[in-house]
Amino acid sequence: FLNNDTMSFLSAHAASERSFGLDRIAFIILQIVLFFTPIFFIPSVSVPFQTGRATFILYGVVAAFLVWAVARLKDGVFEVPKSLFYASSGVLALAYTFAALMSGNHSVSFSGMGFEMGTLAFFLPTLVLFPLIPLIVRTKEQIFYSYSTLLVSFFVIALFHIIRFMFGADTLSFGIFTTATSNIIGKWNDLGIFFGLGAIVSFVTLEKATLSKFIKGLVYACFALSLVMIAVINFAPVWIALAVLSLVFFVYKFSFDKEPGSIGARIPHHALTVLILSIVFIFAGSKISSVIADGLGTSQLEVRPSWSATLDIAKDSLSENPIFGVGPNRFSSDWLMHKPDGINNTLFWNTDFNYGIGFIPSFITTTGLLGFLAVVLFIVLFGMLAVKALLKPTATPFSRYLVLSSLFGSVYLWIFAIIYVPSAAIWVLTLALSGLFVAAAREENVLVTKSYSIAHRPAASFISVLLIIIAIIGAVSFAYFVTIKTLATTYFQKGLITINQSGDLEKGERDILRAVSLSPVDSHYQSLSEIYLSRVNTLLQDKTISQSEAQTKFQDLIGAAIKASQAAVALDSTNYRNYLSLGRVFEAVVPLKPSRRWPTPLKPRPRSISTGRRSTRYFRQILKCRRTASTSAGPTRRCSRKPACSTTSSTPRWQIGR
Repeated sequence: FLNNDTMSFLSAHAASERSFGLDRIAFIILQIVLFFTPIFFIPSVSVPFQTGRATFILYGVVAAFLVWAVARLKDGVFEVPKSLFYASSGVLALAYTFAALMSGNHSVSFSGMGFEMGTLAFFLPTLVLFPLIPLIVRTKEQIFYSYSTLLVSFFVIALFHIIRFMFGADTLSFGIFTTATSNIIGKWNDLGIFFGLGAIVSFVTLEKATLSKFIKGLVYACFALSLVMIAVINFAPVWIALAVLSLVFFVYKFSFDKEPGSIGARIPHHALTVLILSIVFIFAGSKISSVIADGLGTSQLEVRPSWSATLDIAKDSLSENPIFGVGPNRFSSDWLMHKPDGINNTLFWNTDFNYGIGFIPSFITTTGLLGFLAVVLFIVLFGMLAVKALLKPTATPFSRYLVLSSLFGSVYLWIFAIIYVPSAAIWVLTLALSGLFVAAAREENVLVTKSYSIAHRPAASFISVLLIIIAIIGAVSFAYFVTIKTLATTYFQKGLITINQSGDLEKGERDILRAVSLSPVDSHYQSLSEIYLSRVNTLLQDKTISQSEAQTKFQDLIGAAIKASQAAVALDSTNYRNYLSLGRVFEAVVPLKPSRRWPTPLKPRPRSISTGRRSTRYFRQILKCRRTASTSAGPTRRCSRKPACSTTSSTPRWQIGR
């Protein structure tokens, strides 16, 4: 009784109803990610703090994407914001991927030790979060709910630190937060950046949103707590950023945001308060903060390369790898290669910096011109959209509030992505607020939404369904990879803890071997080599074992140590530390005058030699090798000639440092 058009409409409506339920699930997952990103941690020393959080974030992004993708399979409708800024995230993702593929060490660039922020396995999924949020968050109410979620997590963090300030650093330490400056976000300055975000969003909310008394009271509490915590932490760039943004908001309020029927604009008292406090702490903050730090025991020092050092490293890096850079997550490699000579005369001669002055400036070294230009394009297009959103006439007060709060919050966080290296939580919030800004701009009609329906287009439907299925398979495979990598990192950390706390080398070795079997990394093999050398020392001190048995075990352990060090070299032949590990093995053999001829050490690549020579550890180990070899006439000649012996170190010792 129904014609084909009516049947098609009913079937599309039914599919839309089914997908609506999935879209709600995707939104709930997104809220869980937003809530737990600043506060999630696993209270165990066996799971590295940042690895546990990164794993949670990656699982959350994958889960939200999978539910959204299944919803699109059901209704066949894609609603995408039409914006160059939105599309430029794809350009940045491709540039970063190509840089990782061209890296000299794929393991470090793809996943590192445990999904460091610069690795492709962390950067790419978190970048996907930016375009995914506008696809999931579709209404003004959902944008506001997202703010409410962040507000709750803010109060959790504030309460956590208030309790620790009142009752001491041992309270709520969980065996992880052992000092007064230890916190859930990351570094001490990261906490200051987070509370700065709270101040920005809360003063915009108080100035622009119409709230109930209860919600308004909560926002006032957030505003006050944020300013107090920023004063306690006193990270100068936070005060400067707050001063600039509050001044911009103040000027904008007077210039473009006059209330209807009024002659002039109302003075934004909350923004003015932030501006005045910021100016006071910019000029007198050191005196005030010293008193607070002494009282709470929160004095701390964070060292980063300067702007000049970062640019010098970038200049030298571009001369060697102009297009793709040295590879994501490999800034430390070029730092060792090109660091200023004066660094070795300071207390930080032995520090390998993983980033430059900021996360974004490090791109020019790690991803070359391709990645750096892609991120510059992304930021420039973001700035153009921000100006367009500010100048557009207001549609409704509530939508204008959503645009301004997400805009000022995301601009604030992007400032710190440029001038600082934020923690993973701050970086995810940067992309999340940028996505919420796009969603708010769409609701304000600053952006046009393009809708694509593939329900009645067989060719488009086939291609779209195929691509979505491939994406789903890739997402599930990636989740499996994340699980394996996290288990490997946990086993490795557990092995280190076992050795250093109980001294059980055999149990520690078993845990590290499990880590190697799941996800081999050169640092895993370095640790195995150290274990075998420590067992050699134990064997030499054992007076109860026969000489023949001791000789057999000695040869087995030295052989295993050599194989482990050579495996580390095979994984990354540009890392001089791997050659140092191999050199330590032969150094342990030299004083014993062994009759057995051991395998010839691998020849270091020129880059690894140059990199090593920029570190004073290189020269210390040369001197130690020659001093050790001078007591043995036979091996002396060999030690002075073999490259591996040129990179030997002091007597074998166990270190957890890295």
